[in-house]
Amino acid sequence: MSDNKASIGSIPSNAGTAGRVGSVADRLSELLAQAIADAAVLEVRTYTNEGGDPSDADPLGADSKSRLRSFTRISLDGDTQVCVPVRADGEPDEKLWRLHQEAVAQARADRAATLESAQAMVRGLTGR
Repeated sequence: MSDNKASIGSIPSNAGTAGRVGSVADRLSELLAQAIADAAVLEVRTYTNEGGDPSDADPLGADSKSRLRSFTRISLDGDTQVCVPVRADGEPDEKLWRLHQEAVAQARADRAATLESAQAMVRGLTGR
């Protein structure tokens, strides 16, 4: 009889499996909520570096040789703030602006892909 108890005890219980599935679903929900929160506001900052190794630089650090030159913030509802880079003579810096616009376009494409993935995950979890 003790052999039967041992073999029955080794069968995984449905409660344990359900608990693990619930934990996975909870974690997916957390990740989904974070992805949506991260995509709510898109910010792109373009810096120039006045010397030194830009890969070692913390653009926000006190000793940074990097300088913020252009900035774009786009909310999910489309509200947009833009800071256009200018040269010393006050005219727009067309080359830097073009580089910044390319970075913004890539960031927008990445955000769209993130939101599409989030929607697909919701559809997969809810069956809708």
